[in-house]
Amino acid sequence: GANYLLNIGPRGQGAIEPIQRELFHILGRWMKLYGEAIYDGRPYPATCAAFPKNFVLRGDGCLYFFIHDLGKQGNKNVTVGGRYAGDIAFAGIGERIESIAWMDNGEALEFSQDGEGFTAHFTGYPYGMSTCVRVAKAIVEK
Repeated sequence: GANYLLNIGPRGQGAIEPIQRELFHILGRWMKLYGEAIYDGRPYPATCAAFPKNFVLRGDGCLYFFIHDLGKQGNKNVTVGGRYAGDIAFAGIGERIESIAWMDNGEALEFSQDGEGFTAHFTGYPYGMSTCVRVAKAIVEK
């Protein structure tokens, strides 16, 4: 059955199986990139109507934008079938944003803001990279 397929041993032996070990490794790499947003972030009332899985957390002097389902950057011959990358709008952003950049590589993102509406040009992943959910950090005016 399923235990054979996953190479899971008998219960109660306390071993961490290879598939579980790799999952912990992947989660650890993600947390090295974005852990600040998880540990410091608090709920924030912004919404993203076009992509409802995207959300924002509030940090100390910043906002963290969690962006799902991004495509990849690169040569069109090797990035065929990518998902969305481009302008994404959020409503309910009460602070004025000074700058926004991806937390994983520091790439600055273009943005515009009108009242509580905020739109940024969220670029795709660099070719060869994917973290499922990518996080951008926006610095807000004090």
